[in-house]
Amino acid sequence: MPPSNSLYVEKDPPIREAFEMAAKYLDINVVVAQSPEEALGLLQTDTHVVITGLLFYDSKMDGGQLLAAIKERNSKVIRVICSDLEDDPNYSTSIAAGEPHGTYRKPCDIAQMIEQIKGM
Repeated sequence: MPPSNSLYVEKDPPIREAFEMAAKYLDINVVVAQSPEEALGLLQTDTHVVITGLLFYDSKMDGGQLLAAIKERNSKVIRVICSDLEDDPNYSTSIAAGEPHGTYRKPCDIAQMIEQIKGM
């Protein structure tokens, strides 16, 4: 059964739109946000999965901090990071802060990522 309520957080519009189209094709209910702050405003009690990028230039938080805040609100939410910043010196610290259930490297196969998340 697909996650019924998913939140996808990504600063880059083309990536956000591609994910939204793939989710629609796979019959996944997804809400998209451009920033961690917007994501926290959209987070609902029935959100099951949050997938986020790591770096947000115009934000006070990164993806790891977002996931940490989400875990604090509801530890049952599946938290995932999808990023291309593995070489960034802050990557490990950000990942540790969010305690994600999974990490994926951009670009990733969206359908495969969603299938794997379904099994978490």
